[in-house]
Amino acid sequence: MDTSDLTQKGIDALKAGDLELARKFLDYAARHNPEDVQAWLWLAGATTNTQERIEYLQKVIDIDPYNKVAAKGLMHLVDGFTPPVQEIPTQAPVHVPPFVIEPEDVPVLPPLPKPSQHVSAFELESHAKKRQQKLQQDRQQERLVFQLRPSIIPGVFGIFWIMVFLVLAASFIIYTELNSTATIGAMILFFILVVLMFASILLTLFRRIFYAYTLTTHNLSVQTSASDDSMLSIPLMDIQSVHCRQSVLGKIFQYGNIIVGVHPQAVDLILKSVPECKKHCKLIQQIIQKAHRNAESPGE
Repeated sequence: MDTSDLTQKGIDALKAGDLELARKFLDYAARHNPEDVQAWLWLAGATTNTQERIEYLQKVIDIDPYNKVAAKGLMHLVDGFTPPVQEIPTQAPVHVPPFVIEPEDVPVLPPLPKPSQHVSAFELESHAKKRQQKLQQDRQQERLVFQLRPSIIPGVFGIFWIMVFLVLAASFIIYTELNSTATIGAMILFFILVVLMFASILLTLFRRIFYAYTLTTHNLSVQTSASDDSMLSIPLMDIQSVHCRQSVLGKIFQYGNIIVGVHPQAVDLILKSVPECKKHCKLIQQIIQKAHRNAESPGE
């Protein structure tokens, strides 16, 4: 049976640091092709058990008594081992497994479970693909889910009501005597309303320009000014609850406040005037649940 492809996959997995997957490929190749020197040789590098390593290297010596790599490995592992003195013919370059270079540098890991001897090549291929997909996902950088700015609708309605009172105050001033006490009061009220209107306009513009709510696959961030120092970033794993709170006007125009409960803070974080509040609240909940599942089962 030709197992060279499986042997190569095992070597690649070992070089990538995936000892468990490398052991499965190499063990399958060695069991189904006992004369595969490379499978036995690299299988010795995929195990952390010294006795198994010696056994695999001895298999190589049984097949190829003058294999330099296996002989060198046994000299490091077995006291008194003497390699054959017969001159070894010139051989093609062989990739040297990591255990031969510096055996003491091999990481000490807990013993790996022995793979089933009834595993098919198809199952190994499927397992390899899943492991590769998981490694690619783990290597992905933090991904942006959404970035929002507060809705301007609350500010627009606030300005609208101020303008209504301004019109009423102006009408009162026009149709009353200028020297009356009521007229003076109305003029003061008119001035206060003008100040409030401009303040509301500036506040609405400020929030629209500088406020930003950003959700990534790792964090929920809130920015309240142009300075980077104002950025508040909360890991998703610290968020305990998320819900949307809407006024009557918010339900009509599809905006609201998202209330975020953060551990260990006693006060909730409020994302104000979020457009499509319910939709984005649900999205935050889904991303948080996914982050918790990934944290609970990182190896799946």
